[in-house]
Amino acid sequence: MKAMIVAILPWVMSAATCLSLWMAGSKDRRAWLALLGVQVLWFVWVPLSGNWGLMPGVVAYTAVAFRNHVRWKRESRDA
Repeated sequence: MKAMIVAILPWVMSAATCLSLWMAGSKDRRAWLALLGVQVLWFVWVPLSGNWGLMPGVVAYTAVAFRNHVRWKRESRDA
């Protein structure tokens, strides 16, 4: 089961990341929530796969997605 998750999850995460970025480019503020959901999968995948070198990027991308979600939400509220 672990080997299957380690092998398949990167494909799912890549597709979901592309979709999230497409949504962001379309100015859909749900994009950042979708990207945060993908980051949860990365936090699962990194320890399972042992690819610890990716963890700094996962943390950074999570922070960026959270920041952008908060800013877009604030801007839509203020508009």
